[in-house]
Amino acid sequence: MSASRLTALVLALFVCRAALGALVIPPWQGPDEPPHYVVAEQVAAGDVNDPVIRAQLERDVLESMARHTWWRGYSLPTPDPVPATFADEPEHLGRGNTLQPLYFWIAGGLLRISTVRGLEDRYMLLRALSIALGAATIMMAWAGTKLLFGPQTAAVVAIIGALHPQFLLNALSTTPDSLANAFGALVWWQGARFVLSAAPGAGALAIASATAGVLTKRNAVPLVAGALIMIAVGLWRHSRVSKRWAVWTAAACGAILIIVIVALVSTSAPYLVELRSSWYRTLFPTHPPRPITPLRIEEFVTGLIDSSWLVAGWLRYPAPQWWLTTIHVVTAMATLGGLVAFVKRPWLRWPIAIAAMLALSQIVATIANGLLTDQAPQGRYLFVMAGPLAVLLWIGFYEWWSPKRRWLAAPALVALMLALDITGWITTLLPAYA
Repeated sequence: MSASRLTALVLALFVCRAALGALVIPPWQGPDEPPHYVVAEQVAAGDVNDPVIRAQLERDVLESMARHTWWRGYSLPTPDPVPATFADEPEHLGRGNTLQPLYFWIAGGLLRISTVRGLEDRYMLLRALSIALGAATIMMAWAGTKLLFGPQTAAVVAIIGALHPQFLLNALSTTPDSLANAFGALVWWQGARFVLSAAPGAGALAIASATAGVLTKRNAVPLVAGALIMIAVGLWRHSRVSKRWAVWTAAACGAILIIVIVALVSTSAPYLVELRSSWYRTLFPTHPPRPITPLRIEEFVTGLIDSSWLVAGWLRYPAPQWWLTTIHVVTAMATLGGLVAFVKRPWLRWPIAIAAMLALSQIVATIANGLLTDQAPQGRYLFVMAGPLAVLLWIGFYEWWSPKRRWLAAPALVALMLALDITGWITTLLPAYA
């Protein structure tokens, strides 16, 4: 099958699943959607600080949540009367802010120029934006993977993205996640271009994409490390670049990063002071974290794996245990298979090492942040490295097949993804929402 037909098929598959999801899954089911939507509407109105505009928006959103029995997910009746402000629901709803402003500029700009009226119709407009960003993420992950691993691996990665249950739920949410994921895929693609060619434009775009990701969502911070890793590898392996120059360039990038961090810590600019304070409160909460024990780490990692595959509705609707156990087995097999491939296939070592370094940077950062701040594990935070993670899943899965039967590996993984998707709908999403 040609690349153009494959990409068209993958996009059609993803869009069809997204259309079904949009019909079945009611509004406000993505984490923190209500405050994110309100902030986007405030940006569209041209004043994020107007209390009158915010009060009306919060009231309208809460009424919409009541119409869709949002409280049912917490085993609570719909309040009567319906709360008038998010402050009336402090356990469930925050306020949102524009400290990472990029998504809100884009979403607010789209709402401003749109002729769509009605709160839920405008919500659906932002849901369509997230779906488009999800499709772009799949295509850029495919492009980067094709450069580093070839067309077969790229095709499997694209199909994994098109059939992945939690990635779909993420793409149906009106939150900054989809934009951060798209920037992550762009880092993967342009970083791969730089690794192969040392083209300055690709390196600059990788750094710019990582920076834009950080300006979109905090969990995208490892993208900076990912971009620098890929630039360092590109400089190291390219024949026209001396190893000494590569080392000095990497050192210079590290020095620039340190300077930026020091400047952020010492600045008195109001926006940066507020941003710094917000990050500090997140990383160092006033209440001390629970002791980090092996059992707690195991529970967090298990929850992270589960919620990266299928836990819907603000972590309220997990897939059944047999479904999640299947995912645990697949994850363990893929991890072990990836290690075997790294040892047995010298020609794949450096691309596998790149994918592993990027994936591990995101996994370690997510685990460390969750344990230090007592946050619940949320696998959606891993999707900014969706490309490298899907690559490692496929390579590890492929390694378990004997040489004579490896032609069956790709169809088998696609069949497994399709089976997981169908059973996920039947056992989790339809009972929760339909």
